[in-house]
Amino acid sequence: MRERTPMQDFHNRLRILQSIDSGELQRDGVDLDTREWISFMSNPFKWFIRASDEDAAKLWAIIEGRM
Repeated sequence: MRERTPMQDFHNRLRILQSIDSGELQRDGVDLDTREWISFMSNPFKWFIRASDEDAAKLWAIIEGRM
């Protein structure tokens, strides 16, 4: 079995970020109002970059949990 490259890992994490749903976020303590949820769904990458350190860390834990 070949080892995954850093690019493959990064690409997979981007895919995971794009597929996270509101239930996962709420379960792990990222509480978004309707406006924030719409913002997340329309561009999760931009939302992640602009998130507070606390919310970004919670979101990263979700991503890492799926790896």
